[in-house]
Amino acid sequence: MTKPQWLLELEENGYVVVPNVIPQASCDQFVESSLQWLESFPHGFKRDDRSTWDEAHLPSGHKGGLYNRYSVNHEAFVWKIRTEPGIIKVFEQIWGTEDLITSFDGLNVSLPVNPKTGRTDISETVPWPHIDQNPRKVDRFEL
Repeated sequence: MTKPQWLLELEENGYVVVPNVIPQASCDQFVESSLQWLESFPHGFKRDDRSTWDEAHLPSGHKGGLYNRYSVNHEAFVWKIRTEPGIIKVFEQIWGTEDLITSFDGLNVSLPVNPKTGRTDISETVPWPHIDQNPRKVDRFEL
């Protein structure tokens, strides 16, 4: 069986973007649900008011928009993301098995804070590249 190009790129580069894995309507709903979740807190965050896109108006989180408190890991929309068929299919191909398990550690909501969005009074949102795997593990199939 021939490997898809994206899997070859993953093996070559250690990362890959696989487009069109989730239907656009599902992506839109995930964004909507995450923004509703942020607005559900009593801190005054409003998606349409960029002056509220700061620490004072958001729930306590971790660097880079990571939220791992408030039982967010068990919100219905987070479970739906984990069970999205396109995501499952990609990971089945990566690991070569249908016997998968997912993490329950959190959710990332990175608001696009930068000069292009009109917020110049606070630090720009910067990428937070990291891995959640053992960096000494050379082969992803190694046990």
